[in-house]
Amino acid sequence: MKVLLQKALKRASLGNTKLTAKERKRLKRTGSAKPYRENNGKAPLYDGDLADLPLFENCYVIVGPESSGSMHISRVISFITGRCEKFGEYRGNMANSSELCENLVLHCSVPRKRPKQFQEFVESLIEHYQVVFKNVNIVLTTRDKSISTLSKIRRFGESKESARLDYEKAMPFFEKLVRDDDCFIWNYETMILLGDEYFFRLYRHLGIESDFVPEFYDGNAPYISGK
Repeated sequence: MKVLLQKALKRASLGNTKLTAKERKRLKRTGSAKPYRENNGKAPLYDGDLADLPLFENCYVIVGPESSGSMHISRVISFITGRCEKFGEYRGNMANSSELCENLVLHCSVPRKRPKQFQEFVESLIEHYQVVFKNVNIVLTTRDKSISTLSKIRRFGESKESARLDYEKAMPFFEKLVRDDDCFIWNYETMILLGDEYFFRLYRHLGIESDFVPEFYDGNAPYISGK
């Protein structure tokens, strides 16, 4: 697939295709001349020749408890890596591409969907991508447990007991992730406190050059009395 991409890039640079200038630019940046399309909750998988692996350099896996800010930071990473032309084009719904590609972003809360899928699903995807990609960059999102629980109850109609059991079931997986020094912990409260510099710290960790900072607000305020 690398060879095919190189040939496509060469043809585009020589002007021997019917690609427009915008399509050639998109091809160089994302590996596809097609405009971005939401992936509708699916994760692309590889079923080709194992001798061709790894196919790509980087993918980004963003995981965390529900209502921990994982969807928001997934959108940010998808934009700053060039997978999307506009911020918010990728809504954070699972993968940011229907095909395997450079700078694939995979967002997966734990649990996810209803009926719920827990970490076994995410772990299997991570293992798969560790073969397909040279670097699987993992970002674990965290947020004040009481507030994320209240937010989850409001969003999904969960009971406090159900939310507690979700945390209990997912915690061994989160603990496993943080034992890896390469795992970046993205904390919601730290984002509110430090703002721009916290985003830049994440970018440096991921080896991405960007000065983009999205608009954000203190989503904890409504849950805290006196605010």
